[in-house]
Amino acid sequence: MQNEKRRTGSVYVLFEHKSQPEPTISIQLLNYMLGLWNRTIKNKTFEKTGVIPFVIPVVFYHGKQAWDGKLLRELFCNDSILREISPNFPIFLCSLNDIPWKKLKRKPVENAMIMLLKCHLQKNSADKILEVLIICTSKLWSKKENEKIGDDWNDFISYTEKAHSEIASQAKYNIKEYVMNSNFDAERMEVLKSWFPFLYEDGLTEGKTEARAQTQQGIIQLLQARFGELPQDIESNLKKMEDDSRLSKLIVVAGMATSLEDVAKAIKQN
Repeated sequence: MQNEKRRTGSVYVLFEHKSQPEPTISIQLLNYMLGLWNRTIKNKTFEKTGVIPFVIPVVFYHGKQAWDGKLLRELFCNDSILREISPNFPIFLCSLNDIPWKKLKRKPVENAMIMLLKCHLQKNSADKILEVLIICTSKLWSKKENEKIGDDWNDFISYTEKAHSEIASQAKYNIKEYVMNSNFDAERMEVLKSWFPFLYEDGLTEGKTEARAQTQQGIIQLLQARFGELPQDIESNLKKMEDDSRLSKLIVVAGMATSLEDVAKAIKQN
């Protein structure tokens, strides 16, 4: 930006996120501002321009308790004369408590993260998170919009796992149940897997478990066809085996072994 004397300056918007009340927030913000201004002096920017940048401090608060942050001047003792000559600057507060849910729902792409963070202020947080998912899947979005929503979900899940692990576990369970029980087409499922990588990982795990069980049962049936009823320990050991490479070798053993004793030895060796 330029002033009337054609002197060029910069404007920075300083965002600070808070999940708990912070009475001395103005000191924290001031430290950030001083750090920026000192940097303009050290890197010779002030020497070239003769000005320091404007800084507009914005606090984004998503806590349950009432916000109690004070302006810098309010932290000094209650002396009206001295307060007037004390440094001060405005702080712009954006509190999730003050944003109506209906207003956020009108633009789910832009407000996905705000809605998700607002869920932590509700009694049934995991259920509210599922409600946001239903809103986000209410229509097909463009590729760019899907990427934006996906980034918000990934960041939110990561944050929730660290800050509210129990809520994260329940939310992930709810998400999985909702996705698996909904009749989404292939295109929508691909989008959802990009939003929630854990769905894909769980699916792979389930697929591997199912394939392993089929291999185990196939070996048992092959042995039964060749040798009749199997000793309980052989069947039990096969069902407990989780090493897929060992099971692959035992398929060959089951087809070529001359006795169940050979099979039992192969199971122990493998």
